[in-house]
Amino acid sequence: MRKLNAFPCFVLCGPFQGYGPALPAFGRFERIEWPMYSRGDFTRPLRFTGMLDLDGPHALAYLHDSEWAVVQIDRDDPCDWVKREDGTVEPGLVCFASGFVLFRGPRRTALNIFTAYKSGMPLKTPLSAFQDRTGVASAGDFGVAIAGDEGFARAGFCGVAQAGMAERRGSSDIFAEVDWSGYWAFGVALAGVRGNASAGREGIAVVESGGHARAAHSGVAIARRHPRKIGIARGHFGKFSVVEAGGSGIAISQASEGSVTVEAQGVAVATESTRWLAVGRGGIGVAQGDVEQLDIADDALVVAAGLESAIRFRLGRRATLIMRHRRTEGVVRVFTTCGGNLEPKVYSYWDDELHEESTDRLGSVDIEPWESEKDDAVSLSKSPAPAFPSGLPWWVAARNHDPEAEILQEPIREGEIVVLCGNIPAAELAAGRKDGKLWLGALMGQGDLPLSDGAQCCLVRVEGEHALGQGRGEMVGFRQGTALYRGTLRGAVASLRAVGADKVLDGHIALAGPGGVARVASRMDPVPLPPPHPADIEERYYGTPSNLLRGDRTIGRYPSLAVAGDEGFAICDGEAHAGDRGVACARGLGVARAGANGLALCENGRAIAGESGIALSVPLTYPGELDHGGQAVAGEHGIAIAEWNGTTAIAGESGIAIARGPSGGQARAGDLGVAIGAGGEQVAVHGGGHAVVVAKRGRVSGFDGALLVAWDEATKRWVHGLVGRDGIEPGVAYVARNGRFEPWTSPVLVEFRHKHRRRPR
Repeated sequence: MRKLNAFPCFVLCGPFQGYGPALPAFGRFERIEWPMYSRGDFTRPLRFTGMLDLDGPHALAYLHDSEWAVVQIDRDDPCDWVKREDGTVEPGLVCFASGFVLFRGPRRTALNIFTAYKSGMPLKTPLSAFQDRTGVASAGDFGVAIAGDEGFARAGFCGVAQAGMAERRGSSDIFAEVDWSGYWAFGVALAGVRGNASAGREGIAVVESGGHARAAHSGVAIARRHPRKIGIARGHFGKFSVVEAGGSGIAISQASEGSVTVEAQGVAVATESTRWLAVGRGGIGVAQGDVEQLDIADDALVVAAGLESAIRFRLGRRATLIMRHRRTEGVVRVFTTCGGNLEPKVYSYWDDELHEESTDRLGSVDIEPWESEKDDAVSLSKSPAPAFPSGLPWWVAARNHDPEAEILQEPIREGEIVVLCGNIPAAELAAGRKDGKLWLGALMGQGDLPLSDGAQCCLVRVEGEHALGQGRGEMVGFRQGTALYRGTLRGAVASLRAVGADKVLDGHIALAGPGGVARVASRMDPVPLPPPHPADIEERYYGTPSNLLRGDRTIGRYPSLAVAGDEGFAICDGEAHAGDRGVACARGLGVARAGANGLALCENGRAIAGESGIALSVPLTYPGELDHGGQAVAGEHGIAIAEWNGTTAIAGESGIAIARGPSGGQARAGDLGVAIGAGGEQVAVHGGGHAVVVAKRGRVSGFDGALLVAWDEATKRWVHGLVGRDGIEPGVAYVARNGRFEPWTSPVLVEFRHKHRRRPR
């Protein structure tokens, strides 16, 4: 029988093959199974099938699906030829158990990428870019960038970016109708001024001024502010952007004179004047500026907090419009079809009076292209490529990489024992450990690191009693010391490399300059416990349990570090740092930090973005295993979105914070901001002065002038109030009960009072 001997080899196949686990969206994987009556040992059977060339038997490669995958098989991956029933080899068809998914997505794109890999052709041309081995597709001005599921796509001025898009119906036109049925695909698409960004289900689409952003079901579509440049006033915004999001999605426009549309159960926010805002059934909309037309579907709410002129709006059944005119800041008007106050139809409001329209339809709105030039696509100053040079005073190197770190500027002398360890409070270090145990640290950061993903770390000068060769990785055990550095892992690595420890985190660091990609592969998922043996249980299971492990088995359990410059991509499991307009993505419990106008993504860790940045705590892979925790923080004029249970979204002044986890969580926005709780029970929503605060279920609070809106389940209506009026006090949390706001009391406190209430004598 012929053997495979030319590696790496590339195969084309369908990701869904039979009843077992499907191929992942991107990266290294390994399928394992436990044979029947196994006592704990798993195998790696060759369960996946793919074609080595286009002449192979297409049906046997499962190409009947609407999406295909391109997989690279290396020498260490178990694989072999597929054999027929008579034992002969099926030409061009191989079976495999592990590999590296280079792309998963629409068939046309997968075919182009497979052909390019097989022929050695580049994936990038002057006007196009397909997703490469880093998972990123980056095209320049007027270019087209296409990435697959869980991929990243970026295009420049007048460019087109697509990520995680489903197959299109009968057309190669990138703007044709998309079939989203049964399709899940996270992806990030970024386009420049007058560009077009499209993302699939659960995806994120961001466009600059004058562009078009679209995201499918549960996705996020954003038209962002125009970047400020010298000579342009602080309030300068882009114009004529179109933003659309599918059901349960989020559509946000920070540009003026555009349109914002979200389907059922979604959230729509327009921070500037807009021509059209449409909210689907059961959704929430907020308009901070003037609005020409509103389309409010059944059971939906729109808060128009900054009207300046006449407005036309359509109310569906049980729909509500809460309106505040700039001329009368203290007066709030409510128009609703709840309870029969108004009939579901089209109305107009002008001269402080409500007028009923004779038509049942709103007028059409034409969004003309903004007559912008390429110069409007502002390029920020490029910072130098990140590096960890030696020869500098270690504290200077640390400060360059972590300006907020706590640093003791004392030299590290020869013979001193300095270890890298987790964060230990200074008082505990000074007093020494008294419980008989030892703290563990890696000598000069070498070997396995006793650190957790995304957690702060310390450089400690060990003092007094200590023990070498402790635990995993021959670490140093100690009970007392002095913290020389306390901060991020990035700053600690810079400190150690400055004094000559050039092997710290060796193989787990990725650096990239402006516009580059710094990516450290994810570590492999832990092997789950095997099923119980039939002899140990009463019920017998006749199936073959299987699992798909994602990640690279050569990556250790300790954290990784990815650092990219301006407009770069930083992706890893531990700490991801990107510069201005960059993208930082950290999976699991890691931390993602992006500069001004950047995008920071995390799962259950922290996503931190600078001024006018976007921070999201969202599922980055499917299916997600962790379902709680996490924090998204954005600066002034930024956007923070949190989707897990118990996650927190925090935005600065004039920012937008949205929490939509199934239960719990917080959304906090600064002065003049928007805070929305669109998820389940017990969400806490807070806004600064003159903010708009909305909670579908949960409690609301704010400072002077904030407009509070909450749903009252008892009366089936929305309740509103202004902080500083009608007895609503600043900083006090309220819930809607019986048609009015009442101070919120913690359920724990209520239970405590109930248990300790004095019984009558």
